[in-house]
Amino acid sequence: MIHKRFDRVYDCVNYLDKRPHVGGVRLHEYDVANKHLYDKDKPTKGSRTNAWRSHTNTSTGAKVELRQDVDDFYQTNFNAHLPAVNRYEMLCHTFDVLATQQKFTEHDFQRICHERYQTIAMLDGGIYEDIAFNGSTVVGSHTANEILKTLEYQSGRVSSIIPRDQYVVERV
Repeated sequence: MIHKRFDRVYDCVNYLDKRPHVGGVRLHEYDVANKHLYDKDKPTKGSRTNAWRSHTNTSTGAKVELRQDVDDFYQTNFNAHLPAVNRYEMLCHTFDVLATQQKFTEHDFQRICHERYQTIAMLDGGIYEDIAFNGSTVVGSHTANEILKTLEYQSGRVSSIIPRDQYVVERV
């Protein structure tokens, strides 16, 4: 990730402090004026594939809407996201629920967050962008399955929470 405008994190925290109904602020690159370039559901020429996201809320099936709130903050029904400035309480609740499940997916995380907070905010422009996926970077969504298997890559799409006392760390 390449961060820019990192000082805006403070603005995001202040934004949340004044809006108790908002669960978090998404910080990934996103240009509201060119939102069609970020729509994973409708790829187009010039799409920002490194910052794609579904413009459908997977928890509700509803089309994503953006409503300008103040300055460059928008309220939305986009799914919750990591990394972002999220409410600690929302994350604790979500991970407590996920810890009871044998396996879970990214959509389970998003659904539980959405049950707690139906509104998420977005900072227009974001504060970070993903590095280009040029073949030298291993990323689950952009790397060949054969390479992922060789590296024993554990997908973040389907996962589980391992209790801290059961971690095995090996120095290689």
